[in-house]
Amino acid sequence: MVTPRYSLASPAIPFAALRHPFIDRFGQFAHAEWPEKVHDEREFAQDLARELAELPPAPDSWDDYGGWRDGPSLAATGAFRTERIDGRWHLVTPSGHLFFSFGVDTLRHQTDVSNGNRHPDWYETVPPRNGAMSFTHWNLQRKFGRSDYLSAYYGFIHRRLAGWGFNTIGRWGAWRLPAAGRTPYLLLLESPAKAPRLPGTRIYDVFHPDFESRFRSGVAEQARREPAIANAATDPFCLGLSIDNELPVSVMLSVMMAQDFRASPAKNAFLERIRAKYPTLAAINDAWGTKLATWPELMSLQIPVPGAGFASDAEEFRLEWLRRYFRTAREAIKGIAPERLFFAAAFAGMEQAESAWDAAAESADVLVVDMHGRDASTLRPLCSPAAPERPLLVGAFTFGCRDRGMFAAGPVPMPSQLARAEALRAFARGALDNPFVIGCHWFQYRDQPLIGRDDGEAFEIGLVDVCDRPYPDVVAAAREIGENLYSKP
Repeated sequence: MVTPRYSLASPAIPFAALRHPFIDRFGQFAHAEWPEKVHDEREFAQDLARELAELPPAPDSWDDYGGWRDGPSLAATGAFRTERIDGRWHLVTPSGHLFFSFGVDTLRHQTDVSNGNRHPDWYETVPPRNGAMSFTHWNLQRKFGRSDYLSAYYGFIHRRLAGWGFNTIGRWGAWRLPAAGRTPYLLLLESPAKAPRLPGTRIYDVFHPDFESRFRSGVAEQARREPAIANAATDPFCLGLSIDNELPVSVMLSVMMAQDFRASPAKNAFLERIRAKYPTLAAINDAWGTKLATWPELMSLQIPVPGAGFASDAEEFRLEWLRRYFRTAREAIKGIAPERLFFAAAFAGMEQAESAWDAAAESADVLVVDMHGRDASTLRPLCSPAAPERPLLVGAFTFGCRDRGMFAAGPVPMPSQLARAEALRAFARGALDNPFVIGCHWFQYRDQPLIGRDDGEAFEIGLVDVCDRPYPDVVAAAREIGENLYSKP
């Protein structure tokens, strides 16, 4: 998710409190107390035994896929699909039951490892030679009592999801996780490394003559290399596949304009279209409000022109650009999993150009948005009337706090755990009431590291903390939603 950076000197914990070391052996803040804080290594195994004894089963209203067992009985096709019924979009399970995707992102045993060699005096634990402060990994070893705990841990996650009311494994899940249980999942593939991009950016140059072939071959190579991707093609529990995340749609044209047209197929394609549309420089100047004197001056433009004519031409070109991207992404996904839904690359918020929504809707089965808001009841894909209508998945929403030793609450801060829980309830209920929304996924399973990941995010946004202890109020709220996915609470 695209979020602001925070410093260690957060108001939640006075800077003076950061006496060294301030990160204890379990990865927690050393100089504060809170109800769920771990103090003794023996507590990890005790937590596991207690939770295994207390975890409830999945809600009674669910079928084997987490769909509405006693709801309408539709055609059983053996794969998840979308269907519009009485003006409302739904996912439908392989057995023909309505399904709302209530999921969790980033289900992994280890995420966002900090480099202890940069500031070894911050830690009670002496950093290993490689500097990797793998607190979540070390804590799970303590919890399961062995180093090779992954199989047991993944099975435990499936039990937790069902017990907490979640029926979907969201994006960034561990590759091995789906095989450990029977929970629907959305696979996010890696961006093809060899697909051409604008220099120094992650923006694809879809006008490069090798873009489509390199993109498709990169996706196919992932499927050959990773058994979980190949298995998804025939696994009925696979909701669908996606690739890429939060593409920089809003800046792609300005980044393109800054390129040298002689080295940029995208900029060269844009200028070719302008010269074909406007036969003279005078016509360009009239449309753009410019005073270009020579064709080389046009070719050398490095920044967007402020005139309305340029904006219209640029938007037309953006639509062509994104149509090529989403069409290629769909072809690549369908090439490895023809019977699975294609989920478009998530947009970062709803404030995208109409051309971006239109291009995605023309190729994707489901549109995806990551958002930092509190209300999902009014979300609509912002497509033009001519575009196909598609359902919308909220691929990431979250609410954070700063009351458990963390330095920052994230993009949507709450004053307490109870407030986080109520915000989750309200958001999910709004999504359930929205005829366009077919699911919402919580970001993310675990809090981020105390001192942050590489991009500065250090948020208390998890369902569990660094010691794998759940936040009880938030988990209880999720269970309440899960119990009522197919009825009004």
